[in-house]
Amino acid sequence: QARGAIWTAELAAGVMQADAELSADERLQHLLVTQYTDALPPTHVHPEDAPPAWLTAEHPLPDNATPWAKALAAGLKPGPHTAGPDDMAVMPYTSGTTGFPKGVIHTSGSLVAGVKGQLKFRHYFSDKDIAVNAAPANHFVYFLGMLSAIASNSQAWLAGDTSARHVLELIARERLSIVFSFPHTFINMQELGLDNYDLSSVRMWLSAADSSHEAHIKEFTRHGALLRLFGRKLVGSMYVDSLGSSEVGFGAINRFCFSFSSKYDRYVGQSS
Repeated sequence: QARGAIWTAELAAGVMQADAELSADERLQHLLVTQYTDALPPTHVHPEDAPPAWLTAEHPLPDNATPWAKALAAGLKPGPHTAGPDDMAVMPYTSGTTGFPKGVIHTSGSLVAGVKGQLKFRHYFSDKDIAVNAAPANHFVYFLGMLSAIASNSQAWLAGDTSARHVLELIARERLSIVFSFPHTFINMQELGLDNYDLSSVRMWLSAADSSHEAHIKEFTRHGALLRLFGRKLVGSMYVDSLGSSEVGFGAINRFCFSFSSKYDRYVGQSS
């Protein structure tokens, strides 16, 4: 039975309203509340990287809530770690790869196993690669990508603005080589005109949550290069469709496409 909760200030009032409907012995005793600004830098080198106003807004806190910053300033030390590999860590919702979207319980053990699964693709990357995670932050694969970057000591941007124009400008400005996003963002990027941006630094386009279409994949693999020799393109960029991450904790079903690919089937499993 929960006695404490960590919540964002934007939603804290709703949490307390729901908590008030419980009996006295079931209610939360502690509510630790964060503001989005707790994790944001105070200034930005590039003004276009500044987060939208709703992320920087300060939301009022419930009377009995403890601000995250105040809790850190107290210098308290955590008690003994009691969570085991079979304890629930997160419960993301699927995007529908295996059926109607549903909650998936991931334990600490399955979460670590998922990160290890992601790291099996580490041989595709080099220490010079710089990635951008431009997927929706509420999707499990965004969280998984962030953990994988930390575990592999990789350089990665977490795009606060995932609009197609901002992602394209970020790629060109920072010379990013690994671009991870969702199909709808890639479609919007294509509609803006890929030839209008310098995408020569890209080695891999990574997509998740839905299967991409041949017409879109071909457009992206025209730009960048997976392998160069003395600056000359030997193999064009690679486009990877990855499915099943919410269910198993890492991209369980992957489709690798290149500019010379001839098969773009979008089927999963056996025909019936």
